[in-house]
Amino acid sequence: MAEVQATDQARALQVDHRTVAILTPAVRSRRASRRPKATSDSDPLWDIVGLATSNGPGDVEENIDAYLAQANLPKDR
Repeated sequence: MAEVQATDQARALQVDHRTVAILTPAVRSRRASRRPKATSDSDPLWDIVGLATSNGPGDVEENIDAYLAQANLPKDR
């Protein structure tokens, strides 16, 4: 029942004027907020920097407009 959670009060569930269950609000977890850890120069994460290689052009950022224009040209040229 949403009413139990909203009011934070226990309620009796009754069927034919008989209490069949007592509904209590769920305990809300209080997780500690995680702060991201800073990396140091010795962090193994830095071992993956530079591992990937590309056979494509390396100047995409500077020439993005030219590459997009070339990609949109008709293929039968």
